[in-house]
Amino acid sequence: MSAAASMSVRLQLFFSRYVTMPRPHRWLYRLTRGLIGSRLPGVNPAVLLLTVPGRRSGIERTTPLVYFEIDGSIVIAGTNNGEDQHPEWFWNLLASKDAVIQLGPEHRRVTCRLVTGPERSRLWRRITTIHPLFEVYQKRTARVIPVLVLEEVE
Repeated sequence: MSAAASMSVRLQLFFSRYVTMPRPHRWLYRLTRGLIGSRLPGVNPAVLLLTVPGRRSGIERTTPLVYFEIDGSIVIAGTNNGEDQHPEWFWNLLASKDAVIQLGPEHRRVTCRLVTGPERSRLWRRITTIHPLFEVYQKRTARVIPVLVLEEVE
């Protein structure tokens, strides 16, 4: 990795850990209809808001997530900043299968599909090419970071 790429990854790690706190991020994203919060400094991919009911409580939870548009699909990954457990939103989304995403000013009803095997490998290569920080997250943990495709519900 070049020195410039290494610095970019370090900057992205800083923003993902210390700047993108969910509550203020959600608030600003919603208030400005994505004008603030849909792009983060030093982060190439855009950010969406994922709203999904809690699997036990049923209370809707909203999480800002980096997403990728790959081959016409919206793809997300459960990195949890490289922690050893999957993020809570991942378990809630798997339990519900249905969610609402906000992309800028637009809201969409979606269903999720967990990808595995060769499809996951292909998407993961594309994700890490677009956003090398995700490879850093994978190196931090022994778990396989899940990749999901969000499909719009008509």
